[in-house]
Amino acid sequence: MPGGWERLGDNRFDLFETVSLSRDQKKVDTGSTATWMAIEQPTTECDRCRLPQFLVIGAQKSGTTWLWQVLRSHPELRLPAQKEVHFFDRMIFKETIQWYVDVVSGGDENRLVVGEVTPSYSILKRQSIQLIRDLMPDLRVILLLRRPEERAWSQARMEVSGYNKRELTKLDILRCIWHTGVLRNRRRSDYRRILENWLSVFPRQQLFVGFYDEIEQSPDALLERICKFIGVDAKACTGRSESAERVWRSPQMEMPRAVLWYLKRRYRSVCDFVASEFDTGAAWKNVPEYRDECRLGEKASVLFSAYLTTVPYNMFYSVYDFIRDVRMAPRIRRVRNEWWRQRASSQSAEDNHELNASTSPEHP
Repeated sequence: MPGGWERLGDNRFDLFETVSLSRDQKKVDTGSTATWMAIEQPTTECDRCRLPQFLVIGAQKSGTTWLWQVLRSHPELRLPAQKEVHFFDRMIFKETIQWYVDVVSGGDENRLVVGEVTPSYSILKRQSIQLIRDLMPDLRVILLLRRPEERAWSQARMEVSGYNKRELTKLDILRCIWHTGVLRNRRRSDYRRILENWLSVFPRQQLFVGFYDEIEQSPDALLERICKFIGVDAKACTGRSESAERVWRSPQMEMPRAVLWYLKRRYRSVCDFVASEFDTGAAWKNVPEYRDECRLGEKASVLFSAYLTTVPYNMFYSVYDFIRDVRMAPRIRRVRNEWWRQRASSQSAEDNHELNASTSPEHP
């Protein structure tokens, strides 16, 4: 088992190390070692209502738009009109935490449960996940998973078509094959790494994992479980799954057998890991690789397109990713400090209000 995990009786996993922390301490897992930091927790219920109580973090091309549509129609939930806010991976470089609060809560005074859906949050680095935990310690995290080879091919079709702006042709097949080998595609299908990163920061009971297959086979049952996890009335979602349209669907293009062989070979360990840790049924187990049905020339062409031709791009992407991480660290500190200053100011104002109320003369 991977470090920091424990297999549980119901085919789930959790962090094996349970530590009792005081109110002003939180454990920050840095991988091989653990450090301690003192942080100030939000002090009022109003503070927590302004930020999301749940996040849908992905995976991309795994039914997140469908889920966003359904949850937006729930009377107890509030989600932004724009599906993907991208604060913790993009907008954090140019916007403030107050901007994020305004977008997700919209000045809501009805105390609805606030949520956000941004699939790219699944591949956030641990420093960004830790920031989310610091700002929203009671956050509920929802992750939908789809078979990695299907998800990777769907993302490739979407991006090659200019994000669903045109139909694909036979000339686009090589471009789609190339795309399955680039890092920004591969990382979104690496579910083991995604789960390890998020569970190194959040406790297991705050993470919900569902499957794309459930959307097709039993959507109402999936929605009921999600609503119970969030803490809202599950009956309000009954029947809403049928009214939700399948939007943002990637242009159709059949996956060549050699590509299917290549992707199943690449993500075999990921599928085995998910199947061993979750009750996935037969969909993730014992799937044929079509090894004997592919010609040697087909395999060589796919490996050349997905491996060798992606090397320059992946090297550039790795450098870009490193520079981005360097820029992210000070921005995270700035956002964290900004948030705690706002909370301290809010608490001070609330204390002064209570003090004035307690010392003011009572009127008959």
